[in-house]
Amino acid sequence: MLKDRYDNLLATGPEAARDAYVDGVDRLLAADISTEQAFQRAIEADDGFALGHAALARAWQILA
Repeated sequence: MLKDRYDNLLATGPEAARDAYVDGVDRLLAADISTEQAFQRAIEADDGFALGHAALARAWQILA
């Protein structure tokens, strides 16, 4: 199972989904306008990646 930069396990198989998710978290913490696109890429790489969907919803909430 893949891990994020903080050594947390991620329930996704594709490395592209993990990489896009980590990029999205970095962008969210930086209040970057392209956060949504990073999480969308994570979901596109693995539509079943629940954390990617949750992160996208949270980004929408935070960035409105």
